[in-house]
Amino acid sequence: MAYRDNDIELNFREDWTELLRKELTARGYVPPQNDEQVSFAFFNLLKRLVTPTRRTVHVGRSLTCPAEHQAGYEEVTRKVRDGLDLTPHLSRKLSDIDYDDGLLNDWGIHHLHLGTRVSKHPPFVERTGPVLFARFTEQDAYFILINKHGTWSDIAILEEFHAAWPLVAGGFQLQGVSPSQPNPTANEISMLRKAGVQTLVSVGGKVLFPMGRGITTSGLAVEVVERSDRVNRQLQVFEELVVQQKSSIFAYGKANGVEPVRPVRLKLRVDSQDMAYALSDDDPPFGCRLAALKI
Repeated sequence: MAYRDNDIELNFREDWTELLRKELTARGYVPPQNDEQVSFAFFNLLKRLVTPTRRTVHVGRSLTCPAEHQAGYEEVTRKVRDGLDLTPHLSRKLSDIDYDDGLLNDWGIHHLHLGTRVSKHPPFVERTGPVLFARFTEQDAYFILINKHGTWSDIAILEEFHAAWPLVAGGFQLQGVSPSQPNPTANEISMLRKAGVQTLVSVGGKVLFPMGRGITTSGLAVEVVERSDRVNRQLQVFEELVVQQKSSIFAYGKANGVEPVRPVRLKLRVDSQDMAYALSDDDPPFGCRLAALKI
């Protein structure tokens, strides 16, 4: 939505896209040309990162760490508990803005490398053959197992998660649905993911909803599309709010000695607390505070 009359001009979606382009550029990426793809790229990147925050570490009952990677495992554990940045241990595919992580999008599980020194590709640590498979929530980190790199479709990952934390895994059970056929093989799961086909698997006699929220036919995570759509709907609501309240906004500005030349272009601004504003480029700026942008 965009709006223009004799008093104001608005195009919050355009403003939002420009903010995302600047953010992606600041992080070292080349943003997509297509506006919709910019939003997808941004939310896909957020999904692939692990937000630094203190978490309680839960260790799977079958997890064992090779002695040569014990120091790296302990470093990852410390960083998780202390709320430090885990990006150096994540996949180097983070450098690819267009990459869709099938394991993460499908099962909601990251893999972390256990190197202790920075590799030839900063900021990443040296890659390791065995990697840690882990699931992160806002408060908890579930260290499921350490397994060979590349086993992204191995059903054993889900089996170990269910065995260690049946109540947590049970929260993803599709009620009223019973397993009707054997699980697809790892190769089949991998091929279906690449084709943008969502598969359902059963663990412990339960059919599980994708813990990563699932994938779309394009390969994008369902969560990425949903977040992008939600923000776009909210931006439209914000534009409608400004239009409805424009008389009050001009009256408030005049009472405070600010009366811009009309029509005034109000741009979307978002602060570090995700609070959204509609402000002009004037000095002092003219406009209003909106609400928290639910990113």
